[in-house]
Amino acid sequence: MSEVNHQFSRINPYPVPAGKHPWIPLLVRPSGIAFDEEVLEAIATHMEKVGFIHLGWMEIVHDVRVVVGLPPKGADDLTAQPGEPFEWLIPDGWKSHCRHIGQLPPGIELVGDRLVGVCAMPGVWSFQIIVGPGVKFDGLGHGGAPLEPGEWISVDQEPAVISREVDGIDLTTKSRQELDDIIAQAMAVKQDKRMQEVRDQ
Repeated sequence: MSEVNHQFSRINPYPVPAGKHPWIPLLVRPSGIAFDEEVLEAIATHMEKVGFIHLGWMEIVHDVRVVVGLPPKGADDLTAQPGEPFEWLIPDGWKSHCRHIGQLPPGIELVGDRLVGVCAMPGVWSFQIIVGPGVKFDGLGHGGAPLEPGEWISVDQEPAVISREVDGIDLTTKSRQELDDIIAQAMAVKQDKRMQEVRDQ
C-alpha cells in the first residue's frame, strides 16, 4: 500500500493524513476546494466502492480454482489444506471493489481485496473474482440525466421494474408492434381532434 501512496503523491504532493484512506491525495484541494478529513475519507471510500477512479466501468475478471487437500490440476490452481489458514491477495484488487461469482470453498470468505479463512473440507472449487464497480445507477425508467430520478444499487441487483400505464392499460406487457400500433392510433386520434377544433372555430 505504501507504493500506492507514493504513486499518488507524485500526482498530488499532499501527504495522506495518518490512518486515512490512501486515495485521499487525489481529493485534496481539487479546483481549490478544501474538504476536512472526515469528508475526504467518506468520498475516497465511496469512490473505491464505486470503482470509477482506476477502472471506469471496466472490470478485471479472475478465473480462480482452489484445490483443497488434493493435488493441483493446473499450474494456476490455488492450493490449501483442510484446517489450515488460507489467504490470497487478489491481483489488482486494491484498484476497486471486489466481488465473486460462484461458490467459495467452505470456510473461505472475500474480505476487501483478499480471500481469507480456514478451509473446512477437501475438494475443488471454481469461481470468478470480479474487480470493478460495486454499484451501478438505476434511472428508474428515466435516462439518467442530471436532475432526473434515480438511485445507486448494487452491481448484482436488477434494475427496478417500472410500470407504464395509460387508463389502466399496462404498456410494459405490449410487444413493440403493439406499441407502434397504439402510437399510430393515438396520433391519428390526436390529428382528428385537431381537425375538429379547426372546424368548430
